[in-house]
Amino acid sequence: MEPLLHTVLLLAQHTTSAGNPAGELLNEASSRFARFNERELEGFFETNPERGDTSETGKYVFLPVVPNPRLLPVLNLAYDLPNNRVRLQLVLFVEKEVGQQARAFGYRYESPETTGRHTFWHAQPIHQLRRHDETTIELPGLEDGWRPIDTPAFPLDARCAIDLLACLMISLYGLPEVASMQANSFENRLAAQIRRIRDPA
Repeated sequence: MEPLLHTVLLLAQHTTSAGNPAGELLNEASSRFARFNERELEGFFETNPERGDTSETGKYVFLPVVPNPRLLPVLNLAYDLPNNRVRLQLVLFVEKEVGQQARAFGYRYESPETTGRHTFWHAQPIHQLRRHDETTIELPGLEDGWRPIDTPAFPLDARCAIDLLACLMISLYGLPEVASMQANSFENRLAAQIRRIRDPA
């Protein structure tokens, strides 16, 4: 299986020190996004080894809980690997206090756009998750609409799809945790990316 897809599978199976998602955090995410189980996700990647969009199934990849602050990341993956095109839409559900409404924020990590200002590997904020058919799922707690979504766009140290995933992982879990994931579970899938980020020279 292609490294990007295999690494997403491994990541979906991983558990951080925060444990598995549970309680209100899981309920809030699950009420808006149906969760892939491991067999379904592996089947989707086997059926779509080069091109696909996980939202075609109506299901999404729940990633390991971020320990501090506690966040539950939900991922939609759209990819065209022969053309080195990928879009990782990440929704992060925030653990809420009693009486608070559900809250989530999001970012899109993606390959260079063909026109406009974002002709580089980048991440930018999102207010909604865009599905394969151009319909959207609004993120709770962002109804006021004042936040920009195309600016700032953060340039990323990425040249290919697996680089982009490594950037997403490190931005969520930090370099030491991702290096530990790679050393213990990821079969050298991210070794080159981690070495480059650790030693920019």
